[in-house]
Amino acid sequence: MNKPETTPPTYFHHLRYGTTPDLLRTLWAEIGAATSTALSAAKTDLQSFLKGLNPAWNLVGRVHFNLAENRRDPEFPFAFIATYTTRLSAQAKAQHLPLGQALRDYAGTVNKSKLLTLLVPIQRAAERCAWLRPMVDAGEIFHPLRWSVQDASRFLVSVPELEAAGVIVRMPASWPANRPVRPRVTATVGTRAPSTFGLDGLLDFHAEMTLEGEQLTEQEISMLLAGTDALVLLRGQWVEVDRQRLGRTMQRFRDAERLAEQDGLTFAEAMRMLAGAAIATDDDDAASADWSRVTAGPWLAETLNGLRAPDGAGADPGPALRGTLRPYQKVGVQWLHLLSGLGLGACLADDMGLGKTIQVLSLLLVRQAKRASVSEPATSQPSLLVAPASLLDNWMAELDRFAPSLKARIVHPSAMTADELRQFTPDEITGIDLVITS
Repeated sequence: MNKPETTPPTYFHHLRYGTTPDLLRTLWAEIGAATSTALSAAKTDLQSFLKGLNPAWNLVGRVHFNLAENRRDPEFPFAFIATYTTRLSAQAKAQHLPLGQALRDYAGTVNKSKLLTLLVPIQRAAERCAWLRPMVDAGEIFHPLRWSVQDASRFLVSVPELEAAGVIVRMPASWPANRPVRPRVTATVGTRAPSTFGLDGLLDFHAEMTLEGEQLTEQEISMLLAGTDALVLLRGQWVEVDRQRLGRTMQRFRDAERLAEQDGLTFAEAMRMLAGAAIATDDDDAASADWSRVTAGPWLAETLNGLRAPDGAGADPGPALRGTLRPYQKVGVQWLHLLSGLGLGACLADDMGLGKTIQVLSLLLVRQAKRASVSEPATSQPSLLVAPASLLDNWMAELDRFAPSLKARIVHPSAMTADELRQFTPDEITGIDLVITS
C-alpha cells in the first residue's frame, strides 16, 4: 500500500482554525523559502527561473520595444512604440500599455521609485546603444514613432544589447522566430557519382545564394550585397543581411566551386564540409554558420543513407564461409563492405565472443569473390591483418575453420626465420589473399 501524502502543518492549521495574520505571514515565508530552494536548484537567474515556470510571468512589469511594419508609407515603412506590461489577462496573455502611460500612472513623489525601477532597463540600454540616448533625453521614447529602414536596421543590429539590458524586443508578427528571413549561401556536393568510387573519387560542388530555399538571381544577390542597411525589401518581404559574412562566405564557396571544377573535391573534403568544417580557416567564426549551409547531392545523400542502413547486395560470402552468420553479423559485414568500398576506416565494436573475427573473414571472402569475378591479375594486393603476436596462430586456426579458401601467410619472427623475413619481398605475396603480422 502506498503511503498517503501528509498534509502540511500550516495548511492543516488553516483548515482548522481559519486565516489569521500570523498564518498568512507563515504561509508567505514558506512560499519564499520554497521558491528560494527551487531557484537555487535551478542554478539560473530569477528571470530565467520564472520564464521556465511560465513564460508569461517573466513579462509583467517589463519594458517592451515593439517594431511593426507600415507598408503604406514607403518613406517610413516601420513604426516603433515602447510599452510596458501591467498584468496578465485571464488567458495568461500579457497586457500592454504605452510607456507614456507610466508617466501618468506613476505621477507623484510616492510612485517615483516605481517609475525609476521600470525605466532602469532603458537607462542601461541607452548606455550600450548610442542611438537610444537621444531618444531618451528628448522624451521620444514615450511616444509612437515612424521609422525609416535605417532606423529599423539600427534597431535590429542592437537587439543583443537591448536584451542584455533587460528590455524585451518584439518584432513584426509576420517575421518567423522573431527575426526577418535571412539569405543563405548554399552549396551542394556530390550531385553525380564520381568516376572513381572511394576516397579517391572526386565529387562535384555547386554554390548558390538562396532565400527560404529558392535560388536568388545574380541581380538580386548584387542588390543584397550593394546596400548599407541591415534590412532589404526583396520579393515582397524584409530580408536581414550581414554583408560582411554573406559576401565573405559567397566568395569562399565560389572559390571552392572553381577548384572543384578544376580538380574535384575528395570524399574526405566533402565529409568535412557536411560536418560544418570551414572552407577556409581565416576569420571564421561560429556565427557565419547561420549564413551558409552545405547539403549532400543525390548521389552523396544515397551513399550516406547506405552508411546508416547498408544494402546487403554483394556482401554475402556465400558457401565459401564454413559457418552461419547471425543477423547482426550480416549487418556488420554489410557495413564493413560499404565502408571498405569507400576507402573509409571502421571500428567494429562488438563485445568479446560475438564474432568480430568471422565478420572480418566474411568481408575478406566477399572481396576474394569480387576479385575473381572481374578477373583481377594475380598480382593484386592482398589485405593486411595486424594483430597481437599472441593471436596470430588463432587467426590462422579461424581461417582454416571458417574460410579455408583464403590463402594467408604469417609474416612474423614466430613463423619465419630471420633470413626468410629479410628475403620476403613484394613478389612473395603473389596469389596471397591475406598477410598476417603484428
